[in-house]
Amino acid sequence: MQQTLDRIGMLLAMGCALHCLLVPVLFAVLPGLALALHSFHDPLRPLAIGLLRLQALETVLVVAALAWAGAALALGWRRHRRFLPGGLALLGAGSFLLALSRLLPGRWLHAGLLALGGVLLALAHWCNLRAVAGAAVGEDDA
Repeated sequence: MQQTLDRIGMLLAMGCALHCLLVPVLFAVLPGLALALHSFHDPLRPLAIGLLRLQALETVLVVAALAWAGAALALGWRRHRRFLPGGLALLGAGSFLLALSRLLPGRWLHAGLLALGGVLLALAHWCNLRAVAGAAVGEDDA
C-alpha cells in the first residue's frame, strides 16, 4: 500500500509541476492562444479558456498534492524514521506557499516556484519509497 501511495503522490506532484510550467509556456509560445481569448469566433478560444480554467485550479491541485504527501510521508515515517523525505516535502510546501501568496512579482517566478514545489514533493515521495523499501529489508535481516 505504501508503494502505491508514494507512486500516486509522485504522479500528482509531477503532474502539478508540468502543469505549472506548460500552461504559461503554451500562452507565451502560441500567441494565437492569447489572441483567441479576445475573439469569439476563433477556433482556439475553447482551448484557451480551458487552459485558463485549469490555471484557476492550481490552489486545489496544490492542496491535494500536499494532503496526499502528508498522508503518504507520515505512514512511511512510521516505518523508516528518516527525516529527508519530510524535509524535502516541507521545502516543497514552502515553495508552494510562497508562490500562492502572490508576494513575488512576475508570473514566471510564480510558475517556477510552483514547479519547484512539485518537483520537491515528487522527490520526497521517491525518497520515502526508497526509505520504506530499505526499512523493509532491514526488518527482514533482523
